[in-house]
Amino acid sequence: MGHSGFGREEKHQRADEPARMGREPRSRAMTARLLAVDVLSLVRGHGELETGKSASDILSQALLASGLSRQDEALATELVYSTLRRRLTLDWIIEKFSGVEPRRIQPWLRDIIRIGVLQLVYMGGVPEYAAVDESVKLARAALGGRAAGFANSVLRKVAAGRSSIPFPSREKGVVEHISVVHSHPRWLVKRWLERMGEEAAEAVCVAGNTPPPITARVNLLRATREKLIAEMADEGAEAVPSEDDQMIEIVSSPKRLSDLRSFQEGLFYLQDVSATIPVRMLAPVEGERVLDLCSAPGGKATHIAELMHNRGMIVACDIDEQKMLLLRENIERLGTSTVRPLLADGAAIRRVLKAQFDRVLVDAPCSNTGVLRRRVEARWRLRESQLKKLQRIQKALLGSACLLVKPGGVLVYSTCSIEQEENQQVVEEFLSQRKDFKLDDEKAFLPRGGGAGGDGGYAAKMVKR
Repeated sequence: MGHSGFGREEKHQRADEPARMGREPRSRAMTARLLAVDVLSLVRGHGELETGKSASDILSQALLASGLSRQDEALATELVYSTLRRRLTLDWIIEKFSGVEPRRIQPWLRDIIRIGVLQLVYMGGVPEYAAVDESVKLARAALGGRAAGFANSVLRKVAAGRSSIPFPSREKGVVEHISVVHSHPRWLVKRWLERMGEEAAEAVCVAGNTPPPITARVNLLRATREKLIAEMADEGAEAVPSEDDQMIEIVSSPKRLSDLRSFQEGLFYLQDVSATIPVRMLAPVEGERVLDLCSAPGGKATHIAELMHNRGMIVACDIDEQKMLLLRENIERLGTSTVRPLLADGAAIRRVLKAQFDRVLVDAPCSNTGVLRRRVEARWRLRESQLKKLQRIQKALLGSACLLVKPGGVLVYSTCSIEQEENQQVVEEFLSQRKDFKLDDEKAFLPRGGGAGGDGGYAAKMVKR
């Protein structure tokens, strides 16, 4: 059959047509693979918008409504996250074995084949027959016999040749090699190579494809680490201490973490250890007045409250009304009553706040390049041109926040980006313009793969003279 026909089908397809597959599960049993394709379609539907809904949010909602077993939930999660992380690599493999550019393949069929290739090449625990046959069944149910035949042809070729995939050689071009093998946009690989060298740049890409451990911060207002681990064990969940004395790693759970009694009683907050760095740098003291300028969903504000023994005042400001709902939920669940939510634009905070604060935290919106292993869709939505736009927002927030720091007070600026435009350049320009502030401490950290690895990011502590 002529493979180019799939390109014509996509060209003349109505914009809402792919949604029909999303409706089909209502008339037949949901499966992990079907749910994964459904979620990938919804993620794709948000296009290239940096503000698009995250894959984790879309997946969480789909799982809640699915009725899948815990085992199938885990499979669906791995399929969604790994397909998004390895999208560029999967597309390279599809083109090499089919002779068709992936952009010319009908979007739903492309996602089905991506999932099949992922299982064949990267998920050794999935039998070959399951990876191929289940994908072909999905293609047939969604798009008919011709699509199923194409999927079957591509996947059987990949199964036969997966031990010798013709990836670009490092010798002919290191950017192309790292980009394709580790599934990161070429422009991002290029800038990392120029700034940090080949070994470090490749390590960052490897970390970006490494599923992160599930870690949590112990709520010291309600539990010790030992008590939390014991409580979770009573619920059938296994948790172990992490390197940081307030962190645990959750190894397994018989149910969703949000369904655990220990979660509902506010004994822990799901968070990476790197997210605690800005708060520890802020070093809040009991009884102080603290402002968290970009606070929702509240991980850092509630951590501040814990370190202050829930004594003092913390104003948690954010401009996003929906995220503020999560902030309020977390305040209530964790019992951090000193945190006061404030819906406001942080870049114009002086319009609503006149008081001076002992400490101010600006955890600014950013490109997320330090957390690509978690924000699995971010690498495909981000464009290099957006870095300057983000920098303008970050400068505005920092310039606004500094006006509320009292003499001798502390201002901490942080991001989960590893780009200098969003980090060192923002702080350097701020300090050159505001001579009443001095740099006291600065940390820039790259994401690390492996069980003990943390996310990447940046934090700078400044003191007002």
